[in-house]
Formats: sequence, structure tokens, C-alpha cells
Amino acid sequence: DEHQSIKKKSDIVLGVVIPTEDLASVIMLPHGKTIVETEQDALELTRAMYADAFRKGVPMFYRDKRVQSSHEFVRANPDGSDDLVSFDAATRSYTLIKNLALAGKGFWADVISA
Repeated sequence: DEHQSIKKKSDIVLGVVIPTEDLASVIMLPHGKTIVETEQDALELTRAMYADAFRKGVPMFYRDKRVQSSHEFVRANPDGSDDLVSFDAATRSYTLIKNLALAGKGFWADVISA
């Protein structure tokens, strides 16, 4: 067996140590899919939402490691570019901080033609 067994002094196997990354592909969630399958479904749904928004000319906003404060977001633009923007809740407006990626080079650019 590839996993480490847990045994008593009498050599009775009490259990098996399974790395958590292995569990994601075998644990069935209540809706009948594994964690890996559920994550894949979520990714496909997210990609479809971004593609639909881009077709309509609507930018999408998200946060990643490039964001430095709670009022900053990455704006994924319909041309495939990314911008770092700041959101002002009082005026409900975004201000460009800097361009992060040119047209067709942003994180979500590959869904433009999807």
C-alpha cells in the first residue's frame, strides 16, 4: 500500500494515513461529486460567466495577490487586459491605479473567444 499504516504494538492496523491532497479526489460530497469534480465545475462556471460578461462588453472584478488593500480590485476588461483599480464606496466609482496586462494578455484573456 502507498499510504502509511497506523498500528498498535500488537501489529493490529488501526488506520491508514492518507495525505489530504489525495482525499480531494475520493471524498464524495452530498451532491454526489468529489471535491476535485466540484472545483472543476466551479471553474467552468466562472469561465463561462467571464466569457458572457466580456461578450456583452462588461468588465469583471476580482482580487488576487496583486491587490494590496481592501478597496482595490483587479478589473478584467473585455479586451483581455487587466487593470488595478480602487473602488470608492461613497461615489460607487472605480479609479485606475495602473495597467497590469495589455489587451489579450490578462489572466482571463483566454475566455474572450469562448
